[in-house]
Amino acid sequence: MNHGSLDNRFRWRDTRGLSFIEVMVAVAILAITVAVTAQGFIQSYASIRLQEERTRALNDCRAVLSALRQAVLNAEPDAVCPSDEPQFPCVAIRWRDAFPATPEAYAALPEADRALLPGLFTLPNQTYQIDLLDEAGNPAQTSPAPAGNTNPVIVGVTTRWTGPGGITYAVQARTALTDR
Repeated sequence: MNHGSLDNRFRWRDTRGLSFIEVMVAVAILAITVAVTAQGFIQSYASIRLQEERTRALNDCRAVLSALRQAVLNAEPDAVCPSDEPQFPCVAIRWRDAFPATPEAYAALPEADRALLPGLFTLPNQTYQIDLLDEAGNPAQTSPAPAGNTNPVIVGVTTRWTGPGGITYAVQARTALTDR
């Protein structure tokens, strides 16, 4: 057995290096791997961003519900909802009608009124819709007679905004308000 010629062959192969084609194949494999990995990171970032926006939107809806509850609890009689008539759901309907549903309407509010609704309209093209319904899904009603009033009122707050990729997203929070 002649080990010398076998050793020379391996020695020659170790010193010749890589051919141009081998280098190009390795670079192509590396480029494909980097591209796939980068695409995965981009998609992960978009998913995380969308989830953060959804969380912010849900918190905004909860803040609107909380502000409406406070308005109902702290209602003072006025010309629209006088003390000699039931104030519920009159106050809730009045509050909903005065709510700034767009960023422009919010910006037009006096600073003191904006302070009652902090942190709204933080998402791109964000809008709000507040629905006040009875248990059958009909619009809430107020009446001088207590029996004509909707009680409880099912409140739905929906916010829409433009998210990643220019897609419009929506989140809704619901609760029931009552004076009982």
